[in-house]
Amino acid sequence: MYLLHLEARDFRNYGELLVAPHPSLNIIRGQNAQGKSNFIEALYVSLRGCSYRATREADLIRWGKPCAVVGGIIKPGSEEADLSIRTLIHPDRKEIRVDGNPVRRGEIVERTGVVLFTPEDLWLIKGGPQGRRRFMDRELGLFSAGYFDDLQHCRRALSQRNALLRQRGGSRAENELWTEQVCRFGARILSARLKLLREYVPLVCRLFNRWTGGDLNIRYQSSVVISGIDNGALENSLLKAVVDREKEEHRFRQTLSGPHRDDLQFMINGHDARSFGSQGQQRAIILALKLAQIEFWQLRTGRQPVILLDDVLFELDEPRRRAVLDALRNRAQVFLTVGDAVFQSTDEHKSFHVVDGNLGEEG
Repeated sequence: MYLLHLEARDFRNYGELLVAPHPSLNIIRGQNAQGKSNFIEALYVSLRGCSYRATREADLIRWGKPCAVVGGIIKPGSEEADLSIRTLIHPDRKEIRVDGNPVRRGEIVERTGVVLFTPEDLWLIKGGPQGRRRFMDRELGLFSAGYFDDLQHCRRALSQRNALLRQRGGSRAENELWTEQVCRFGARILSARLKLLREYVPLVCRLFNRWTGGDLNIRYQSSVVISGIDNGALENSLLKAVVDREKEEHRFRQTLSGPHRDDLQFMINGHDARSFGSQGQQRAIILALKLAQIEFWQLRTGRQPVILLDDVLFELDEPRRRAVLDALRNRAQVFLTVGDAVFQSTDEHKSFHVVDGNLGEEG
């Protein structure tokens, strides 16, 4: 799949943005703070219906303007009709339409593919477990039917159960209701994660091992004992964990078992990459994770996602830079931001230059 057309109005520092990108490689040049990352963010919002940077919708709207609009026309596949996607962003809400019809954000995620590389990705290894859970939910969960609904139901039940624990109140029936829902939806999430990781992890490890000669192993660290990956077995494990940790939960006043407490551990040659891996090894893991995402998209959907690389290529050493470009060459539509120096490419491409929120095509 690829983007045929992108337009935005009053988005970040862009007043008007109209782009007809190349179906293969697109290079966006510019100095810092001119709008390169904002352009990548506009692409991401058009394909995902949300931002990867903003914590509030209002942050996406140009200063002094009431709302922002981001839209695009997407070619899903050679035999499929083009899709028109438009997102209207208000300070307190979003309205997303596909071919003029209102849709939920999850419906866009299921129909469009995008893989994003940013310098912050290194925190997947160096940061806390919340980022790794978010990666599993956002990037892998979309390949499991009903995952986002289960996640929403589980979070709601978890919020209610934790509120009861903090208040030390609620009837027995109320406590049992929210406990049952946390375990039921939590089991579905856990089962989906384990099944997806069973397919995805070998792709990551193969790429890493090929590049470095090291031995990468990725472990799912669960807050419960896993005796099987079907929903029933996992729900029983969660219910048992709740009973076993009842006193501890009342002491800490929060739910201590479930997918909201789980993590991924990256091991290189038997050692934790977070503590003992070099920065080069950690970057190699991130690249393997991202390039495996692209392969996973193709295996699952038969399509290539759109690839967004925001200021990451020149942070890599030459062998890894070459590995990324070789992996992407002529396989997918790529948007690559670079500094103001001329970036030479022998591939067919379009080059754009951005200054103060004004993006123009070069050459």
